[in-house]
Amino acid sequence: MEKLSHLDALEAEAIYIIREVAAECEKPVMLYSIGKDSSVMLHLAMKAFYPEKPPFPFLHVNTTWKFKEMIKFRDETAKKLGIHVVPMPFFVNGDTFYEDISMSQDEFYGYLAQGADVMTSQPAPDTLMKLWDSVLECYDEIVYIPMSSGLSSSCGTAMMLSYEEKYENKVFVVDNQRISVTQRRSVMDAIELAQNGYDGKQIQEILLREKFESSIYIMVDTLSYLKKGGRITPAAAAIGTVLRIKPVLQIQGEKLDAYAKVKTLKAAKSTMIKAIRHDFEERFHDPDGDNFYMHVAYTADDTEAQAFRKELETEFPGHEVDFVDPLSLSVSCHIGPGALAVAISKKVPELG
Repeated sequence: MEKLSHLDALEAEAIYIIREVAAECEKPVMLYSIGKDSSVMLHLAMKAFYPEKPPFPFLHVNTTWKFKEMIKFRDETAKKLGIHVVPMPFFVNGDTFYEDISMSQDEFYGYLAQGADVMTSQPAPDTLMKLWDSVLECYDEIVYIPMSSGLSSSCGTAMMLSYEEKYENKVFVVDNQRISVTQRRSVMDAIELAQNGYDGKQIQEILLREKFESSIYIMVDTLSYLKKGGRITPAAAAIGTVLRIKPVLQIQGEKLDAYAKVKTLKAAKSTMIKAIRHDFEERFHDPDGDNFYMHVAYTADDTEAQAFRKELETEFPGHEVDFVDPLSLSVSCHIGPGALAVAISKKVPELG
């Protein structure tokens, strides 16, 4: 028998360890950071179970500090390996696209600038059910956290599907009225709760209990998209454009509502900071916001978002903005490019 080279021996040992973990551990997951070491581990996992797919998921935590090319590489790698994503579909001039799959953020805003007819949609029920069925082959339960029911009908569809007999006590849909960075915070909380031994039903109940413990304030740079979506009248949009009004919107629950009107980016940021401070003191009775996470969101360009992050961390000493994320395109098409947002989410008591 030919002796293995040193490199072949290391590979064989790594594959043996991966197979043992898959066989002995109840719910293993492999972390994937997009780096060189993670890429080697991904290759070893694929080789260990070839021609089948690995019997465990790969987890990438998007810190928002990665280069765009790294995220593109992640998505291309997932596609090549047959790892499927269920994105939010939307229509541009009658053609169907999928967010960050068949259309990038830059391409989307290019179409918006050209005045394209953009309409949002939701994942097809069959697509969602196929995803659930696939996940349930590896796991006992699913906690599914869709966009707020007040902003997307996809939540209602998911809840209806979860009532089917085969998903009973297996799929737990959480309508906790969150979007974007606050929705992401809920996902992170759910992961940590699961790691701490909470089951799907318990996680659903905790997240629903905390559904109103968050706020989002969004500055809109232009009124044209609010007019196009029917949220303001053409006359109001025309007057607002002449007066250079930048509305500040809020989400505290189901709906996207008007909060204030300002004329400059500086005034908008000041208004949002005051609104967050008011929420800490009056709404949540936590003057220093010690029990809250803080997030920033934006549309199109993150330059102002990164600057706003530093400003918030100065205004609220001891707070570190944990996410700086783009708003989903299904929200962006209603408010347009140049939007800037700040959000807060209360820390789940069960997580200390």
